[in-house]
Amino acid sequence: MLLGTVLLTLSGCSYYNSTYKGSTAYAVVPEGVKTKSKNSDGSDYKKNGEQYYYYSYNFKWVLEDGTTKEVSWHSQESANPTMLEAGSYVKGEVSDKRVTKGPNAVSEGDIPAKVLEKLR
Repeated sequence: MLLGTVLLTLSGCSYYNSTYKGSTAYAVVPEGVKTKSKNSDGSDYKKNGEQYYYYSYNFKWVLEDGTTKEVSWHSQESANPTMLEAGSYVKGEVSDKRVTKGPNAVSEGDIPAKVLEKLR
């Protein structure tokens, strides 16, 4: 019984760390893809008669230690979502599975040299 509890706890910790525990990372914003929001039944998601959309991005993140991760992100849904500027730099907290914080615009001068070299 104790071994099963320990294994379940370790499995839960592993899941939490790979899903929610992020590290600081930087990326160049790729072209976003505007997509219609859908309901769970596949029909268009509308609010007060307006179609909702979001932008999807497939980021190639560079962590502060120089390692890289490919983690996608999509903007908040709205009738008129804000698109990130392609080619600009962003900073975020990134886990193995998702962007846990951000992405937020950042200037080139705020990116560590080692990271910037890999982003170019």
